[in-house]
Amino acid sequence: VLERFMDFQDAMIEKDSDKLNEIICDNYTLTHMSGKTQTKQEFIDEIMDGTLNYFKSTIDNPDITILDDNKAVFKADVTLDAKVYG
Repeated sequence: VLERFMDFQDAMIEKDSDKLNEIICDNYTLTHMSGKTQTKQEFIDEIMDGTLNYFKSTIDNPDITILDDNKAVFKADVTLDAKVYG
């Protein structure tokens, strides 16, 4: 689970749309700190066009609870260095 989250963070930093499409489920929505909500495709599009720029991710205190073969709960403190919307 942690490795998959790290892959997600790396794909954002590397602007790897193929990897993001592979990792993110189709019904994904993201709610930014500002309250703006985006679909999977809107989120990926803004990464690719440079609206959202991610540079470094630091994951502290990861806590993973495995619920079953297909579900887990992942909690962590994540510091993400980014430049967004200019």
